[in-house]
Amino acid sequence: MKKLLSVLILSSLVLVITLTGCSTTVAFDVLKPAEVNMSEYRTLAVFDYEPYELTKEYFAGKLILSYLFGSQEIGSTGFRLYLDDEIARYMTDRTINTLGRTGYFTIIRPDQLRPFQNYNTAMLLSNRSLYESLGVDAAILGTIEDMDYSETVDEREKKIWNEETEVYDTQIEAYFIQEVELGISYTVVDVRQGTILATEYLSGRKRDSTFIKDPDTFQAPSLENLYKEIARGFETQISRKLAPYYVREYRNIKDDKSKDPRSKTAKEFIKSSMYKNALNLYLEMWYESGNTSAGFNAAIVYEVLGQFDSAIAVIKDVYDSTGLPDAYKEYKRLEQVKAESQKAAQQY
Repeated sequence: MKKLLSVLILSSLVLVITLTGCSTTVAFDVLKPAEVNMSEYRTLAVFDYEPYELTKEYFAGKLILSYLFGSQEIGSTGFRLYLDDEIARYMTDRTINTLGRTGYFTIIRPDQLRPFQNYNTAMLLSNRSLYESLGVDAAILGTIEDMDYSETVDEREKKIWNEETEVYDTQIEAYFIQEVELGISYTVVDVRQGTILATEYLSGRKRDSTFIKDPDTFQAPSLENLYKEIARGFETQISRKLAPYYVREYRNIKDDKSKDPRSKTAKEFIKSSMYKNALNLYLEMWYESGNTSAGFNAAIVYEVLGQFDSAIAVIKDVYDSTGLPDAYKEYKRLEQVKAESQKAAQQY
């Protein structure tokens, strides 16, 4: 299993060399652990999100308040009936898609969960039937907690040059301002043991303005797109909460001020993706002449190759020999990198 994991990580490692002036940068993909260890819960059921229920009474109340306080000056709104149901369906789809794209879970979709659709968290915690009938390890139950919105008209002055009078004329332009707030929550439930694995609340705001060319014919844009834009913004947070993920990181190869010709050769090896050849030269330079740049670079190459123990050993030697604060800072960073790598590996 460990050998398979090593092959998986190394096969996913992408190394890129970028040149900026005289500096050389190595870019590579690093596996990061999820916030919640879901390694034992790889078959995941996603239930339909519960809608917020923007009722007709709520909608009517919005219009009355707008009229009383003068916040809306034209008879148009981007609100649509049943928008609450549409956003709940959209959030369900986005959750399924983003977790499916991780390749980490087998997703059981809501249409397979119809017999259990009326289950709430408490019912799942006390009932093993979902696990026994579908082999589900864990379930996500989501709720749209908030779908507030506001619509106002903003008047702005615009200066236009008048060629006849040779002065600026002031023109008033009207803009329809729409702002929405979307809040969601979800709970991850272990359906075998009847425990809660994770809960999270996410929220966001979006604002947009539309020029009102003719108040008599103006139609407000639907609020739907603003809500959906917020929903898409939750995807990364949800996936990184529950599944390991890769991020692109960059390391700069240190320039060698000693002008040792081997540094130039090592850089050429780096540029040609011959990392082991470069590593051998850096180690040789460090242990033969105490070249600190070579010591730093050896640790960098070890890290890029995923050999964290060796990277830590080299940079510790550099620090013990020189007492350089940068070497100590790099030493502590590499210890953290190693711990994160081990945590991520345990999640597979």
